[in-house]
Order: sequence, then C-alpha cells, then structure tokens
Amino acid sequence: MEIKKIPFEEIRQFSERDKAYTLNPEIFKDLIEDIPSLESLRKKIDSRSKFPINREILTKRIKEQYPAELLSPSVEKNITALKNPNCYTVTTAHQPGLFTGPLYYIIKILSTIKLSEVLNESYPDFHFVPCFISGGEDHDFEEINHTYLFGNKLEWETDQEGSCGRMSLDGIEASIEMLYTKLGSSDNAEELKSLIAKSKSQSSSYGEFSRNLVKKLFKDHGLLVISMDDAQLKSEFADIIEKELTTEFSHKTVSNQIAKIQELGFKSQADPREINLFYLTGNDRRRIVKENEHYTIAGGTEKFTQEEILTELKNNPERFSPNVIMRPLYQERILPNLAYIGGGGEIAYWIERKEQFKEASISYPILIRRNSAGIIDRKKMKVWDDLGFKLSDFNYTTDQLKKQFTLSSNTLPQSLIEGKEKASKIYEALAEDVLSIDPSIQKSVLAEAQKNKKSFEMIESKLIKHFKQKEEVSLKRIAKTQDYLYPNDGLQERKANFMEFYLREGKGLFTELKNELNPLNTDFTLFIME
Repeated sequence: MEIKKIPFEEIRQFSERDKAYTLNPEIFKDLIEDIPSLESLRKKIDSRSKFPINREILTKRIKEQYPAELLSPSVEKNITALKNPNCYTVTTAHQPGLFTGPLYYIIKILSTIKLSEVLNESYPDFHFVPCFISGGEDHDFEEINHTYLFGNKLEWETDQEGSCGRMSLDGIEASIEMLYTKLGSSDNAEELKSLIAKSKSQSSSYGEFSRNLVKKLFKDHGLLVISMDDAQLKSEFADIIEKELTTEFSHKTVSNQIAKIQELGFKSQADPREINLFYLTGNDRRRIVKENEHYTIAGGTEKFTQEEILTELKNNPERFSPNVIMRPLYQERILPNLAYIGGGGEIAYWIERKEQFKEASISYPILIRRNSAGIIDRKKMKVWDDLGFKLSDFNYTTDQLKKQFTLSSNTLPQSLIEGKEKASKIYEALAEDVLSIDPSIQKSVLAEAQKNKKSFEMIESKLIKHFKQKEEVSLKRIAKTQDYLYPNDGLQERKANFMEFYLREGKGLFTELKNELNPLNTDFTLFIME
C-alpha cells in the first residue's frame, strides 16, 4: 500500500476538543497524568509500580476466558508475562459491535498493539502487553446491533433487552447469512466466513461471540482480549464499589473536574449520578438508587439496607455493574496499565476522571488518542488526480468540491465579477456619504446594497447551475469518490466495516495497517490499496 499523511488539524470532522487534546495536550496538563510521549510512558512505569494488582487472579481469569485453540504462542507468552511485576499493559476498550462494527474498532486495537511494540523496543528491561477490554454489560443495543458493508446496513433484529454481552445469539443467524451474501465467495471471503462460523459455534452469548472473533483475528499479534463481566475480577474491585455505595465519591470528584474543564471552554462529556452503578441479574441491568436509608433498584421492587447491599456485594460481586463513570476505575484497578488508547469522545470523558482516581487510590493512566485512518484504492485515487484535486481537497465538502471543479473548468463573465465588486464599492461610498446628512438614510442604502449583492449572487448561482449540468459526469465522479472516504460527510472509519478491505488484502491487512500506525504520531493516515 502507498501511504499518505494528512495533518490532524485539517480533518474538519474532528471536534475542536479532539483537536485541542491531540495537538495541544498541555492545555489539559492540570487535568491529566502527563503529556503523551515515550518519555512520559517511561516515567509512568515508576509511578505505576506503587499501585500493586492481583496478577495471579488476573492471569488465571484471562487464561480461563480463552478457548484452548486460541491460546496462540504469542497470547500465552503475554499472559505468562503478566505474572511478572516488570510487565505492564497498554489498553483500549469497546462495546461488542456487530462483526466488530466500524473500522475504527480495528484501528484502535492496532494502535494499541503498535504502541506496545514500540515500548518493548524502547525499554527492553520491561515487557508491555496490548489488551482489549470487550464491553458488554451496557444495554445500549442500538449502538452495537449493526454494521455497514459496501454502504449496506447489516442489522441484528431481536426483542432481547438488557446487558448486550449477555444476550443469547437467537436470531443472529439471519444477520450472518446476509453478511455471507455480501462477502461473496473469494478465498478471503471464505476465510472470514470460517472465522465467524467458528466464533459462533464456540459461544453461548453475544459478548462471547464478539470476543472470540477478535481473539481469532488478532491471535498472532499477542493481543489479550478480556471480559470484565467476571465475578473474580469484580471481587478485586469490590472495595471501590463499596466506597461508591457508601460515600458517592464519584459524583463530587467528577463534578469538580468537569467544572475545571468548563473553565477551559469545553462541555462535559459524561455527567455523574449520585451512585454510578447498576444491578445486574441474568440479563437485567438497572440503576442502583439511594432513597433515604435504603438502596433500591430502578424500575423494580428490590430494597436493601446498607448492611444488606454490602452483604450482597460480598457474596455476589458480579451483580454490580459499573457505568461509564466507574468503568475506567474498574479497568485500571485490575490491570497494570500505563496508557489508555481511545477516540476523541473517550478521551474527553477520561479527562474528567483524575480527581476520582486520586480519591479511589487507583493509578490514573496516560491518555493517548488512537490513530485515525482511511483506506482507498488506487483507481479511486486516479479519478481524484485526473479531476485535478490534491490530497488535501478531500477535506472539503462535496458541494464545495463540485463548485471548485465547475469554476476551474468554466469561467464566470468578467463583467459579473467586476460589476459585483464595483457595485459593492459604490454602495459603501454612498453609505459613508449619507451618514453625515441623515443616519436613517444610511440604513436604506445598506439594505439596497444587500439586495444588489443578492441579485449578483442569484445570477452567479444560475450560471454555476448551468455549468454543473455540462459537467454532470465529472461531478458524479467527485461525489462518488468523496463519499467513499467521507460517507455522508462523516469519516469512513466511523462507518465502513474492516471486512470490505480484508476481502482485497487478506491476512496482510492488519500488518500493513499496524506498520504505519503509532498513536504517538497524530497525522491522519490514508492507505492507498493497489
């Protein structure tokens, strides 16, 4: 593949907050652990070692979560390495999107793997392991029940509710069959079908199906895929759950941090509740609410005294599910983690957590923005070049590009251009002259000036419309090419599934992408397939 780099600041789809953190993280220096860099990650090792974790339970549970056939040499090596106090993790996380969901799901995993490799090369006295936390306790089904392949939406329809990861696979066969039809029958398509079929056959829930698919895709990259919906792992977090239940510390600490963020001119990303926990039984996940001296379960009849709910926590820690406010604490309590790799939205809510981490006596990781990337084939790039566009022109809207191309191929009458400019100057001079005579007349002059400007613009618009009709074929090519990288004026990585590129590149796709990604480098990476 040919590689092109586009400066992060030129991608207009990124939010101002995303650009601010990625390009100028020092703005947030009082709210974060440190500025993302190789040097800060080395420093983080020293501070992270002061927060011991239960490595025996961690490695035992990770290994037990793996089917024997997926314990590849690189995966088993990294599980074993985690037993040693000089081993640290680099972590990312995501909900279990259907067939992995959008492309960035894969990109954030590859960003994490690459950073762990860079750290292993840079600091050989330590060992660094990439980890992927597969969510699933959340109940936002509409966020994870679909994916897009070649612009077509594939959706899993089910009446199930509650924790997505605990859902059964009933009804998912129809989505799989639809996917198989779209994939075709090439060798790479058959490989993908086999991966999906085996992942399903080895799984009893949707969360397990999603994790097994990721484990198969990345088994040769040493990635450790972890389910946090685990009683033994939650038992290691029980003291923090108890602290949340009895002191409601997250609400105060996160609110304080949000106030500081607002002083910088940014809005909050995830507002805390008084208690940021759910009660999870079977597939039913409901908020825990404190009312007077009792704890109740929203929408239910359950009621606990403080003593009763703490006994329930001791006996059944798996029934307590952290929400978005508490989930980062849980993750960092369990793992010997140095850095969290996330997208712009994720980084935004992690920035709200430093004071909360301090109150919980948990190590706060360095926050690193994942890589962003797009993939396009050589033929489409040739169309772009033939139309006379530069790489940076991809960042304009389709309408802007059409107008730009139309006016580059067709010339507006000079009389229109000069007339518009002269009329504007005449009205400006007239408005200034009448000001000393009668200020009220100036308003009339400015109103007429605006009417005159609109008249010229109307003529210009009609001419451009005429030119566009002449250039209809080229304009369709512009729209088609632009929409490939920026579907519906969004980013390709937020919509297209990785499989449409895997069909062309096969197993080598991940290696080719990973070789060019590094989350410590901020440029947007464009991969051009042959």
